Amino acid sequence: MNRIRTVALALAIALAVGVPSFAVDRVILFPFGNSNVLTALDADTLAERGAIDAPSSAFKVEQSLDGSKYYIITQRSTSSVVVVNASTLKTLTTVNLPAGPSDGVLTPDGKYLLVAAADVQVIDTTTDKLVKTITVEGAPTQILVDDTSRRAYALTASGNQIAVVDLTNLSLLTSVSSHNSASIALTASNSRLLAVTTDGVRQFRTRDLASADMIAGNFALVNATLTVLPDSSKVVVQSRGIAPNNTAQLIDLSSGVAQNIGAIGTNELSKVVVLNNQQGYAIDVATMSLQLVDFTATPNPTVTPLSFGQNVRDISLSPNGQYLYASSLTDARLLKINTQNNQVEGSILTPIAPSGHALVFGPSSKPPAAISINGGNNQFFPPDTLLPTPFSVKVTDANGSPVPGVPVFFEDPAAVGLQIEPAQPAITNQRGIATAIITVPPQDMLNGDNLNGDPPLDDAGNPIESIEPITISATAPGVDSALFTLNIIRAAGLIKVSGNYQVGRENEPFPLPYVFLATDDKGQPLPSGTEVVFGWFFASCSSFALPVDPDGFVTVKCTGNRFSPLSQQLYADGVLTATIPTYQQELGISLTTESFNFSVARGGSRIQLTKLSGDGQSATTGSPLPEPLTFRMASDTQGRPDNPITVEIDQISGPPLIIEKRRATVQLRATGTVGVTVGPNAGTAVVRMRSSTPGLPEIFYTITATGGQPAELVKSGDGQVGKISNPLPTPLRVVVINESGAPVPFPEVSWRVASGDATITATNDAGGSNAVVQFGQTPGSVRIVAAIGSLQANFTVTSLPPEPASISTVSGQNQTITTGVLSEPLTVRVNELDNAPAAGAIVTFSGPPSVRLHPTSGSAPGNPVQMPTNIEGLAGVRVELLNLPGLGEEGATPAQLAQTVSITASIGGQLATSFLLNVVGRTPVIEAAGVVNAATYEPGIVPGSIISLFGTGLMEGVVGIRNAGGQTSFNGTQVRIGGIPAPLLNFSSGPPEQINLQAPFELSPGQTTTIEVENNGSRATISGVPVFLAQPGIFEIGLQQGGTVGAVIHADGSLVTPDNAAAHGEALALFATGVGRLNPAGQTGAPGPIPPSVATLPTIVGVDNKGAPVLFSGYAPGFLGLYQINFTVPIDSRCGLRPLNLRIGDSTSPQSTLPVRCPQ
Repeated sequence: MNRIRTVALALAIALAVGVPSFAVDRVILFPFGNSNVLTALDADTLAERGAIDAPSSAFKVEQSLDGSKYYIITQRSTSSVVVVNASTLKTLTTVNLPAGPSDGVLTPDGKYLLVAAADVQVIDTTTDKLVKTITVEGAPTQILVDDTSRRAYALTASGNQIAVVDLTNLSLLTSVSSHNSASIALTASNSRLLAVTTDGVRQFRTRDLASADMIAGNFALVNATLTVLPDSSKVVVQSRGIAPNNTAQLIDLSSGVAQNIGAIGTNELSKVVVLNNQQGYAIDVATMSLQLVDFTATPNPTVTPLSFGQNVRDISLSPNGQYLYASSLTDARLLKINTQNNQVEGSILTPIAPSGHALVFGPSSKPPAAISINGGNNQFFPPDTLLPTPFSVKVTDANGSPVPGVPVFFEDPAAVGLQIEPAQPAITNQRGIATAIITVPPQDMLNGDNLNGDPPLDDAGNPIESIEPITISATAPGVDSALFTLNIIRAAGLIKVSGNYQVGRENEPFPLPYVFLATDDKGQPLPSGTEVVFGWFFASCSSFALPVDPDGFVTVKCTGNRFSPLSQQLYADGVLTATIPTYQQELGISLTTESFNFSVARGGSRIQLTKLSGDGQSATTGSPLPEPLTFRMASDTQGRPDNPITVEIDQISGPPLIIEKRRATVQLRATGTVGVTVGPNAGTAVVRMRSSTPGLPEIFYTITATGGQPAELVKSGDGQVGKISNPLPTPLRVVVINESGAPVPFPEVSWRVASGDATITATNDAGGSNAVVQFGQTPGSVRIVAAIGSLQANFTVTSLPPEPASISTVSGQNQTITTGVLSEPLTVRVNELDNAPAAGAIVTFSGPPSVRLHPTSGSAPGNPVQMPTNIEGLAGVRVELLNLPGLGEEGATPAQLAQTVSITASIGGQLATSFLLNVVGRTPVIEAAGVVNAATYEPGIVPGSIISLFGTGLMEGVVGIRNAGGQTSFNGTQVRIGGIPAPLLNFSSGPPEQINLQAPFELSPGQTTTIEVENNGSRATISGVPVFLAQPGIFEIGLQQGGTVGAVIHADGSLVTPDNAAAHGEALALFATGVGRLNPAGQTGAPGPIPPSVATLPTIVGVDNKGAPVLFSGYAPGFLGLYQINFTVPIDSRCGLRPLNLRIGDSTSPQSTLPVRCPQ
């Protein structure tokens, strides 16, 4: 994310994120003796605020991230954590532990409380439940958590192991040997883990947990504790041995120098709190008195007694360092001391003599006032590297207290391509610290003109050292940016870091030390202690050989040689060379040898860095300055050295700038230039140039960035009222003001509806951005947000419901509808009292159960349905006829079915109108060749026989198969053949739809006829249907095992099937249709009579292709259109499934099958 957006976005997120503050600042007093009451005091006034019921073994208090709960950690037999409501001081719950705890710490993100009790016990602060026990080797005695809340370190009771816990998955990551350590500490940057042993302080690199080095103390360190100074440069070690091993020491972590604090063996300190890098406070063990510690005193730090407090047992600093709290046992008193003047500002007698105390300060409710670098600055690593030390900043309020919950944006202003995690912004934790994990991508993925190809050159055409400094900014709301430097290594082996092309005076130290970085061929630091050997000309240096430090650096200080009294030279050039002998074979001579060039000036000569032009320029954000910054190296003497002079360029304040180069080399009395591009934010920035010459002369350039990113939104149109389903009377508008106070033309403003029912149409113009708001159908408040980058403006408008006064039909009246087809819309208009459209009025449409209503927009179909009117006051539905009214009545005639339906539209049960619709069935469609013999499906009909009609729209209200019973009308369907109503036998809904019916006996064979199908008022006619004298067809019976046989029965009425086959000579009856005329003649619609009518045409039955004796051929008694032929199975027919045929007159049926039993 570009820093362009950070300031305003951070302000917006700060409002949204924040950390709610439930608690005031308090001091909790631990009682001396067996009292189970802890006293809570107001940290400001020291007034008593209440008592907390907790075991007398309580020794530490941690506070939840939001300040709403206290976690009181108790020792010995109680072995528990008591959770207390910070407001009421009442116990919420108690978390029992498997053993007495020795330490406890809340993770900075507030998620977990880690307790050292037998193992590392993890308590979830959301549920206040013990959620995990992380087993470590040996009972832990001390726990530390890094600023990222990703890793914890637990020192075991034996002191021989430090367990490393991964807090992302609550598991043991590894353990490192700590050699009988008594205490551990993290440096402020979290780059070093310190462990104190009797021999000294051991440093571990947290990135790989490798033991960096051991710094020996002046005396044995017994049961010692560690306190790190804020800048991580030094650590205070409090030793508790016998004199002189009880002497506290201040150890320099860089140089390894140990200084005694106070008098040797006399000033034993039991507790030290550090105010800043210069001063701290301690308790003197011998006198139990309060001492002021001066860390900067020479030759050693000093302790000075303060004239208040007797038998002081505990001291603590407020989070902002403004006050020191001291609890005194003898006079049962708590003191509040101003650290600015070391004067007592408050004193109170406590109800119970305190053995100690805890400070619980609620989260700061004040806005951020300052941001400072906490760790990670000035790291050196090659591309394709995850930086081992996160970049971190601390955000404080005006009083210096840490502010949690603040959004901080870590960004790469030059867009080099660094990968920054987590997704920005990072949020400050309980300590007020926000962190970012930086990954330098591979070389080919880096952006920037100076980060690809060959290293950049200086003004003289010489290669600059193979390190490219990159600026990373961290921005929080209301404060300036913190600027980090990341140095990308572009070479391997022995690399020059700083000090090249200096000018020193004869017989004086050079202005800067010479710093080398020793790496392997992948750019990673060589092992600590690797020896670097030096040689020099026209100088003398501090050592011929020095070891590299844990980060691969080695620093050497040099002094210029004295000129010969006979020499007339004003300048002499020299060189400092360095080699790494142990790696020459592995890396080669070229990578293990490097040199610095320098010049020495004769005493008295003065060299000045002079500013020529470029100061006071301005440019719009994202643009280069009109002119480069121009400077000159000047001298008051003649002549000049052959070597150029290095000028360091950096930014010391203001919004980030993109500086063309951070190091330039120019000849004496020559001119140099540096191009600068203004960053993404407006404001005033200061660039410093410093030359590596005696006195380190400096010049400063002030640069103003104009324009900049949006800083303010000015809104208009808020608070309007309108009607639902209508547009807001006036568009909403925002004018975007940039950091320079000018409107931004055509701003890219995004609009959204945050809550409520509305839609937005937005346009941007030269003066701002507009939004036309269209209210939806739901009345109420609507919140709308306009945002650009990080800024947002909130609008609240209100939509009111309509006040309908009338409803009337508009279209769709008197339509004719049928099943399966949606009607044209039935539309109504709703008006208010002034005849204006009533948009958003809810209209209820309803009808009989036979219909389904489809709203023309919006909701799903149903009956009834509700639909809001649109902006014109219109609402409508389409009608789907499901079935016809009266279909449940068997034998209902078309006159009874084809009626009208009424659809009602109403509002609130008071206003109503209705639509009257005509109802008809679907239009019948008879398929081609859709009039067939019901037994053979052959086209044509025979008078009196059963036929089948196939098509669509033939019927209504039929699902599956329905028996019509011979009626001439069923569910509103009639069939007329030759104008004669045909008896209807069966209906099937198909598909296709099918009607079985009897052809009238009145038809004349040899001619064609016309068939008319009427479905509830809808009609269709088919003509030219042939009428035959005979068309015999044997009905088929489906078998369970598959296949069919003819419809033939035994004398007992059972079907002839393969399992119940016919016997030779047995008399059977088959059923067929299409047999033709009868005697006496048949009557249409009348069942076969008894005695039955006889067929007049000759009848032949064939079994196994042999004629079978026919016993009877005629109309089946009691049936419509069904004929019965009785016959005898021939004696000589073969057994099995044998062919079965029927011949009537000259017409023969399709072949069927007769099962014949085989003789036993």
